[in-house]
Amino acid sequence: MAKNPLQQLDVIYNASRKGRKIVDCYRLLYKRSLWEEVLTQKRYNHHISTHMLDELINTLKQGKWTHSKYIHSTYPLLVDVLKVILVHIYPSLEQRNMFVAEHVHDALSYLQKTFVKVTWCVEGTIQLKDVQLITQLTNFLSRKIDDERFMTFIVDLITMEQRWEKERTNDLTDKTMVRSICISIFLKQVDCDVQQIWTNMNRTIYYVRCNEHFRIGVCGRKFDALTLVKHMNQLYSVSKAFEMNISHLSSLSRFLRYDIVVKRDASRNQTFISLQIPYTEMKQMIRKLGYGDVEQKKIFHRPKLVHKSEPSIIRIFNAELLRMTSYYKLASNRSLLRQLYYYAEGSFVKTIACKRRSTSRKVALKMRRNSQGRLMIWDKQKDGTEVGYTFLKLRDLS
Repeated sequence: MAKNPLQQLDVIYNASRKGRKIVDCYRLLYKRSLWEEVLTQKRYNHHISTHMLDELINTLKQGKWTHSKYIHSTYPLLVDVLKVILVHIYPSLEQRNMFVAEHVHDALSYLQKTFVKVTWCVEGTIQLKDVQLITQLTNFLSRKIDDERFMTFIVDLITMEQRWEKERTNDLTDKTMVRSICISIFLKQVDCDVQQIWTNMNRTIYYVRCNEHFRIGVCGRKFDALTLVKHMNQLYSVSKAFEMNISHLSSLSRFLRYDIVVKRDASRNQTFISLQIPYTEMKQMIRKLGYGDVEQKKIFHRPKLVHKSEPSIIRIFNAELLRMTSYYKLASNRSLLRQLYYYAEGSFVKTIACKRRSTSRKVALKMRRNSQGRLMIWDKQKDGTEVGYTFLKLRDLS
């Protein structure tokens, strides 16, 4: 191992790019200069002194890091140091015809523009379940890491994070968790593996991923799509992390809770992709939010909201409607959301009626008075003034 840890990281990077297994990762954590380098690049909520660093490094050497009295305050730094090591082991590769989106709408916009060119589609979900998560990540990391102490260390950290989450003994965010970093690297490696497979196949392929959901477009035969799926399943047969379906571009399919429909504009002689709200998704949404049951044509009140103040109730309903309307802003059939608003409005009236111990008709008439037919709640402030809260309509967000 090189004396300079930054130089050793370059050695690890080059070895990884050549396909070699990395055998000496844990001892990198003994290098104080590595910790100091990371410490200078980022600010932390807790002040980390040299004494705290020395104490943490000593406990790592002894294998008793869980007993360190500074484990909570130094944990974000520990995560960042591990991230530096893992990123050098699993470097990002140059990607072409690939798009990894942080937001759903970016992924769908890319799909609309590029997937018109493809013939077959592979839709998949990368399944990283909590029950099998540690096993899946261990199998994945062991593909490039042959350091038992380092692997055990990663597993112990993820286990400890899960315990902290249950006990709520540490204020962790996704960015300061080893689990999240490992999952992120796993997903990026999937992107690289897909690219490597289609490079070997010598086919034009388009790829889009948002979080754990991905869609691959194949310009070719169904056999090519089946071959790609076969290679992916073989590569990740141990972790069993994939659930994939193959469909022709012209067939109705679903991606990120949107229906993907291929249409043809006869006047322009062009084929285009239309994004639509699935009707089944709409019915499930109405049921899940507690607005009612579309099949039975029933509207429900929401018992869990009755104890809240009326302004709080209308804000909750409006926030839910705003969230769902924003999510489906790319849909060509946004008029389908009217049904969602209809059931939401009825549920809101029934919930307020239950709270006031009155009838829905009386409550609706009272709320619509002096508000041009819109449902409205008035909240009296301490200074005697009144603030009005209006129930959202679909046209307000169009």
